[in-house]
Amino acid sequence: MDNPAVKPLEFTLARSSTQFETKKKGLLPPSHVMMGKNTYDVKDYVKTHFDNVEYSDLLFPGPHGPKSITKTAWVVPIASQTASTGTLADGLGSRRGGRRQRRGGRAGRQRARRRRG
Repeated sequence: MDNPAVKPLEFTLARSSTQFETKKKGLLPPSHVMMGKNTYDVKDYVKTHFDNVEYSDLLFPGPHGPKSITKTAWVVPIASQTASTGTLADGLGSRRGGRRQRRGGRAGRQRARRRRG
């Protein structure tokens, strides 16, 4: 985006069937997670569209053991993403700065410019 007043969103979306785990709940059901420095900027959107979204500490393998790294993320169970609510990825992909805009780096941006004319 050419407007310097507009801050692009930067975060990671991930999906897993049973990979995500917390200390309190153990293995989570199939879920989408969103983590990164700009997740606070879209939290209201996520909360209004999905009833059972949670802000959770997820456990990941690290150098000191299989659950030695903790990362905080918004977790949305896939079961709560319906035809009426849409998916987390669909909702956030429509916003400027999502994965589609950053994918491919400089070469991807050049290809997109050529397609637009």
